Amino acid sequence: MTTTLKGMVSAFLSTRRLRNLSPNTITFYSQHLNKFMEFMESQYPDVSLERIDHSILREYVSRLKRNHSAGGLNHHIKVLKILFKFLVEEGVICENPSKRISRIKTDQTAIATFSNSQIMAMLEVTKHQVDFPGIRNYTLITLLYDTECKISELLNLNLDDIQLGEIILTVRGNGGKGRVVPFGDRSLIGLVKYLNKRNKLFGKGGVLFLTKFGEPLTRRMTNKIIERIGNKAKVENVRLSAHTFRHTFAKSWLMNGGDIFSLQKILGHRTLDMVRNYVNITFKDIQSQHSKFSPGDNLLK
Repeated sequence: MTTTLKGMVSAFLSTRRLRNLSPNTITFYSQHLNKFMEFMESQYPDVSLERIDHSILREYVSRLKRNHSAGGLNHHIKVLKILFKFLVEEGVICENPSKRISRIKTDQTAIATFSNSQIMAMLEVTKHQVDFPGIRNYTLITLLYDTECKISELLNLNLDDIQLGEIILTVRGNGGKGRVVPFGDRSLIGLVKYLNKRNKLFGKGGVLFLTKFGEPLTRRMTNKIIERIGNKAKVENVRLSAHTFRHTFAKSWLMNGGDIFSLQKILGHRTLDMVRNYVNITFKDIQSQHSKFSPGDNLLK
């Protein structure tokens, strides 16, 4: 086995592909590791893997600080830690130099989410449209808000993944693992109407969400659709994207009394730390929750 940095990066990426990680994740790893290899080739061309220590890694991170935010730096540090953990597990190096590299502290700011009135305004834009794109867009928005699914998960849905009788979807994330996601009555009504239109036009097989030409809808098209609908609905002060719906779902779930452990399972995350990335509650939200669930006030009822 080759023990050059380039060779081991190639081996690392190969193992990730074998785990069926998404192409986006593989690209994420590749781009960040290419940056590290460029640094090593320019500054330490003759240093072997065994001699890469924490001081070299700190120098690399220090150089990145000139052009990266704290969040961007943490992405680079995260990938370094994953790579060097892999090298230890493969027996290429004895000690992990990235253990002494700490992630950069960042300010935890509340991510802007859609309000109920903004969601309703966007649905109202498409609610009464009877053409194929209008019916599709209404269904897409209801499912994005109602299921918390990533846009990639919804766009990869096939007709066989939908069980209308049980009111569930089977979605597949990284690694191809499926998870069952429930949805509500509003989504059910939208889905039935959309499926009737879709199947008459394009048949009863294949991908769920299609363009008016019968081609699979893409992530870029979907975000353009959401942006256009949001502008028509006069939605302001929040990012008009599919991912904003995922943040909105997570916050709404907790604000409506849902527990964080169920939310973790619905989001499809292994740890609560990953769930916390989606939920930043503002002080105003905390006040609202306190008025509902105050132990003192409820004791007096």
